[in-house]
Amino acid sequence: ELQVARAVAGGETEDVVFDSNPAAEKVTGRHYEICYLISPDNSQEALQEVIVKYKSMIEEQGGTIHRLEDWGRRPLAYAIKGKLDANYVLMNFEVDPEALTEFNTELNKDEKVIRFMTFSRKEAISEPSPMLGGLA
Repeated sequence: ELQVARAVAGGETEDVVFDSNPAAEKVTGRHYEICYLISPDNSQEALQEVIVKYKSMIEEQGGTIHRLEDWGRRPLAYAIKGKLDANYVLMNFEVDPEALTEFNTELNKDEKVIRFMTFSRKEAISEPSPMLGGLA
């Protein structure tokens, strides 16, 4: 069951979504973690649409979201596609590898996403990340 907690990071209040009962999930896919950067040129509404789009895409493929965090707008270490900052989103999920390929292809085509990186994980991660200052 996904839970929502309020956290304060960088002076801003954010909603943090985490799985309060990861043992109850019975998905046969593999575990992944993805961090994707959304262009700062997008409105807050467009930003939320992108987040919902990719969350829904995983769920429609029979996957399970274990953690979804919007880290907000942060500076980049170097310019990416001419941008000096971006909206960071972290998501941990479980899905079949075939669905992950389709997911990554969609991210590559999305002009609102300026960069992303996907990692394979050994197990589900549902606790709030350290980027939120350890607040839950």
